[in-house]
Amino acid sequence: MTEMIVRMHRLVASGEFDKTILDELHTGGTKVSECEVLDFKQQLPATDLEYAKSVRDLVALHNSFGGFLVFGVQEVERDRVFKVIGVPQNKFNLTKTRDLARNYVGRDLRITSSSMLIGSVYLEVVWVAKRAQGESPVRFVRNGPEEKPK
Repeated sequence: MTEMIVRMHRLVASGEFDKTILDELHTGGTKVSECEVLDFKQQLPATDLEYAKSVRDLVALHNSFGGFLVFGVQEVERDRVFKVIGVPQNKFNLTKTRDLARNYVGRDLRITSSSMLIGSVYLEVVWVAKRAQGESPVRFVRNGPEEKPK
């Protein structure tokens, strides 16, 4: 497992995701699981609240090590077993995510996204850069939508 985490940290530094990691997961690879730089999500955000939660996750990744959110992976057994289920291709709204991040934290974050074909389904991979060394952690300056209004 340590080998996979070291590999993931290298990928985060380059901003390029290695599709073979997801291929391993799709074919039942047991070496692939979430870690401090990799977070799986079952479905793409659809509402403002879901996009706000994605921004929250990206800010947390940015403040620690940087990392990847991978949409289209279902957690079958908590923190242990994951299954590729896919999401619609190119439906992640990167512009909305960047705008919300700027709105909530008061500055731009380096965020990119790409769709990857794994087997016969697509996964959406969103990358956020690690904060620069010596830079203060990003803090929220504005609240997002309330989960339970009032």
